[in-house]
Amino acid sequence: MTNHDWMDKFMELLMIMVVWYYYLWVGSWCCRNANKLPMNKH
Repeated sequence: MTNHDWMDKFMELLMIMVVWYYYLWVGSWCCRNANKLPMNKH
């Protein structure tokens, strides 16, 4: 296993973690602000 292969695996894992963290942050932000907006109440 060369150093280049290790970097590819590391970057792939890092991108997945960043995407998951981004979606979780946006989801929590929307959930908090949804309670403040009266038009979002069903």
